[in-house]
Amino acid sequence: MPIKQIFKDPSQIDVAKLTGCKNFTSVEQRDNGIFYASDWDAILHVNEKTHTDVKYAGYRAHFFKPVWDDLPDDSAENTIEVSLERIDEMPFEKKYYFHPIKHGRVSKATICWFVQNEMEERIHTNGIPKYLQLDPNKIMLLKE
Repeated sequence: MPIKQIFKDPSQIDVAKLTGCKNFTSVEQRDNGIFYASDWDAILHVNEKTHTDVKYAGYRAHFFKPVWDDLPDDSAENTIEVSLERIDEMPFEKKYYFHPIKHGRVSKATICWFVQNEMEERIHTNGIPKYLQLDPNKIMLLKE
C-alpha cells in the first residue's frame, strides 16, 4: 500500500497512532454513514457508506475548522463543543488542547488542534472558538 494511502486511510487505530494522528473517539454506528462519537458527544456524518467492524474514529489535529458562533440545531453534525485546557506555543504553530463538552459537562477526553500561525490572527480577533468542526471527508474510520 502506498505511504500516502496509509496516512489518508490507516484503517486500524494502531496504524493511525503511528502516522501521528492525535484525536480518537469510540464510535457506534447509527445509520449508514452516521456515527455517534461517544468521547466527543458528537454525531459524525462521513462520506464513506460501507462500514464493518469500525470501533473508532480518528481526526488529524491540523484539520479542525473553528466555529465561534452558536450553532443552529440543524448544523451541529460533525461539530464538537469544546473548553480550552491549555495552549503550547511552538515556533511555527500553536497547539490548542481542549476538553469536549459532553452532556453540558467538561469531559476528561482531550482534543488536540494544531494551528498554523496564519490562523492565529483570526483567533486573536475572534477569541477561542466555542466549537471545532470536522470535515466528513477527513474523518478516519478505524478498526481495532
